[in-house]
Amino acid sequence: MKFKLPPKVDKVTYVQIYYPKASKKIQHEFLNTWQTWIDEVDENINLNGELYNTLDDGVYAYARGISYKNIEETQKFLEPFYNIQGAKIYLEYELFLEVVNKIASGYTPYEHFKLTGRFVNRYYKSREISNLVDIVNQNRHKGSILTAVNIYGLGGKVKDIGNCDSAYYYRDANYILLIQSIWEDNVYKKENVDWVLEILNIFMILQKAHI
Repeated sequence: MKFKLPPKVDKVTYVQIYYPKASKKIQHEFLNTWQTWIDEVDENINLNGELYNTLDDGVYAYARGISYKNIEETQKFLEPFYNIQGAKIYLEYELFLEVVNKIASGYTPYEHFKLTGRFVNRYYKSREISNLVDIVNQNRHKGSILTAVNIYGLGGKVKDIGNCDSAYYYRDANYILLIQSIWEDNVYKKENVDWVLEILNIFMILQKAHI
């Protein structure tokens, strides 16, 4: 097997975006902005996004990722997010490996969770985004310390190859949508696993019904 290494990367900009105590309106605006932005933005930046409902911090929106440009150029990429009320945006220009380690440190060594979702190939309509916002704003299931809607960007170089030209098929997707629940006491495992699967199923049914 032969591998072609990409050009060496020295420094990158680590991006974090917070909307603490975000209202449903802000959450809706964040998801709608992100899904358009991820499809149109320069290939030198990618951000994942989340809506969280946590035991400690309540409901908030969050995004983080890496830009291969400096802070000034990265700020231009992020203009749509600055325009959403309540944005707190933190940019750090550091060595690539340091940024990767910072991102890795955000994951706990071990946790009980269920995470499942779908590839998204189009823009969600306003009603569909509202359905996603409603998922996060309902009461967490019994035993859950966090529920979330996660969105992970694709596009970019991924789309340069046809769906059937490699083992990875979903190259035409704009992003990945995931629904998640985390619990501490594993006695609540079945209830939370069932909740995630049920919520996803309801969301898919509402999509088909155009509700």
